[in-house]
Amino acid sequence: MAEAGVPRELRDLMPALGAHGVVFHVDEVAYPAGGVEDGDYVVSINGRRCVVWTAEDWRTDQAWTVAVVRPLAVLNDLLAEAGATPRLFTLYAGMNDGVVWLLDPRIVDAVADSGLVEEREIPALAVLG
Repeated sequence: MAEAGVPRELRDLMPALGAHGVVFHVDEVAYPAGGVEDGDYVVSINGRRCVVWTAEDWRTDQAWTVAVVRPLAVLNDLLAEAGATPRLFTLYAGMNDGVVWLLDPRIVDAVADSGLVEEREIPALAVLG
């Protein structure tokens, strides 16, 4: 998603989120054609500005992770506003084998509380932070 892929990748989530009352549209607002030093990658999700990554995110080796988490966090806000229970969780965000799951948070809590799964294997809620 870090390489101008947010609109394309989020499109795959539309049917699942639509089943929970969330209809969304993603527009690319800015993508620095000259390189990461030339500006931020910004999208708009239902009119909400989402900074996908900044030059600082690249300098701190966080761009691949935040490019996944930030847009999903906006979608989680839309799920909350729709009154839906599930939220988008990530596992291995920013890595080639990263995944996103639409889960009831109680499932994630139960897995975490079980003690049967290593902490690094517990999906993380996509939130802005």
